[in-house]
Amino acid sequence: MTQDSRNEILVATELDAGARSPGVERGWGADVAETALKAISVDVLRASMTRFLDQMREILGSGSTVVGDFEVAQVEVKAQVSGDGQVSLMGSGMKVGVAGGLTFVLRRRSD
Repeated sequence: MTQDSRNEILVATELDAGARSPGVERGWGADVAETALKAISVDVLRASMTRFLDQMREILGSGSTVVGDFEVAQVEVKAQVSGDGQVSLMGSGMKVGVAGGLTFVLRRRSD
């Protein structure tokens, strides 16, 4: 961290393949990512989260809230933060070692 660590947040991120420890991998070893802590500027992360939420607003704002006899009252969106502060959706097929991230629970406003 730099001297002004108040403007930085630590993010656990996966090491690049070249930075991983050499050795024999048995069992889960090939599937579990090695991680390191990386300091990211709060300003960079704030801008990335704002952009991500704006994009989610664009996607969800145009969709129907009614599905048959049901109404969508809540949407849960899982996201991850990369080592450079990029916020992105967590898709299927993630590695076993990826367990963290952000969860945004969006509830319909009751007017």
